[in-house]
Amino acid sequence: MALICDNGSEMKGSAGRRLSIDVGKGRGASQPVKLYRTLWTCAVEGLVEYVRVVFDLFPGKVKLPVIVASSEAIPLLTLDEPQYLNKLFTKLCDLHQRLDSSPQPVSLQDRLVSAVQLAIRQLDTSTLCRKHIIVLASFHPDRCSTLSEAIEATALCASSQLTRPVPLTVLILNLRQAESQGEPFNSQLPVCSKSVGVTCDIHSVWCGSVVEYMHGLVKQHYNLHCSVVTGIPMKEEQQAGMSANYDVNILHPANILTESDRKGLMLSHRVCVCVCVS
Repeated sequence: MALICDNGSEMKGSAGRRLSIDVGKGRGASQPVKLYRTLWTCAVEGLVEYVRVVFDLFPGKVKLPVIVASSEAIPLLTLDEPQYLNKLFTKLCDLHQRLDSSPQPVSLQDRLVSAVQLAIRQLDTSTLCRKHIIVLASFHPDRCSTLSEAIEATALCASSQLTRPVPLTVLILNLRQAESQGEPFNSQLPVCSKSVGVTCDIHSVWCGSVVEYMHGLVKQHYNLHCSVVTGIPMKEEQQAGMSANYDVNILHPANILTESDRKGLMLSHRVCVCVCVS
């Protein structure tokens, strides 16, 4: 598994999602400030959500190469170093210094091709199960065929040079603005597949639902399930002489339910579509 986030000019545009921030003016007074997320911000939120879930559930056991596609492929997390969420945050905060000193801009296709090549070299080939590379970018739907062909050809060539070639899927998430310039929205764009071992899929995703989409992907890739613990009493309400309960979503390996059923335990659970913390 590897994650790539594009940082080209296409990602600098507004995502059309407003941030509501109050700036205090004196005591008790506040004035709303209109700020909007960029596509890059939405992409980073989705990337961090995926990494957070993996690091929380498999601390020290699963490593994720994380790469930024700019004028060069910039690794934020690699397999040959300890990985934790704070390190990713630090690398993201320091990223602007490296990007400011970058040379002339590079085309989207060249940026993604370079990043995919680096990601494949970073893949863990100790097992022969299918590997996944997730790419977050933004481009006009007319470029889908060209991009998918170039990236799939690159992935096929790079993966064939690995010590142990493994089946590989490159999933490109094309982030679209909330108001999509009047373009028809298609959640799954044409797929270009030339090889049984390497495939390239392109999905369009609303920028406002990137976190939910990435949460669904991590559940699929790591066979996770979301159970809900209900009826937990709120301590503060109890102290005030009131009765109030709340629910908690718990993400866990799906086989826990199977093992519990085998032991004859009755578990009340339901599938959680997504968990989004805002």
